[in-house]
Amino acid sequence: MSWALIAGYGTRDQVGGSIFATRVRTDDFTLDAAGIAVGIRVRVEVSFAKQRFDAGSVVPGLKLQMETVGMKARVFGDAVYDQDSAWPQVSVGVLHKRNTDMAIPTALGARSGSGTDLHVSAAKLWLAGLQGRNVLANLTVRSTNANQFGLLGFGGDGKARGASSRKRRSR
Repeated sequence: MSWALIAGYGTRDQVGGSIFATRVRTDDFTLDAAGIAVGIRVRVEVSFAKQRFDAGSVVPGLKLQMETVGMKARVFGDAVYDQDSAWPQVSVGVLHKRNTDMAIPTALGARSGSGTDLHVSAAKLWLAGLQGRNVLANLTVRSTNANQFGLLGFGGDGKARGASSRKRRSR
C-alpha cells in the first residue's frame, strides 16, 4: 500500500502481515476491496490487492475490476522505535496495477489496461502526542498515469507523450 509503514507487527527479526476486506455500498454503487501484505524484517513489504467496482444499477454492465501487486522498502527511520528522532520513517515503493476487463476503460479512451505507480512516503508517529493520543502523519508523493486509481485504465488523457507523440505532432 502507498504509505511508509511496513505491514504486520513483526520486529526486525520477524515476518509479519495483514489481510483486509472492505465493502463500500451506496444506493447506486458498490466497491469491494480485499488484499494481503507481508512485511519482512520491518524492511520490505510485498502485497496483493483486488478491487471490484459495480455501478450496474446506474449503467447496465458497468463492472470494473483491478488487481494490484506491490513492493515497498524502508529506506531509513522507524516510526515506532525512533521516537527521539525528528526524522520520519521513509519508504519507496512500486505498485503494478492491471485491469481484468478493459471493455469500459477502452470505451472511455484508456490506452492501456495496466500501469505502474512509483511512490515515496514519509510517516511520523507521536506516541501520546495530541492530548495524550497517538498521532500518525503520512505524506506520499506518487507518479502514475492511472485514470481513477487505475479502475478506468491507464493513459488516454489527451496529452501526447514519448515517440508516438512526436510522430503525431509532425504530421
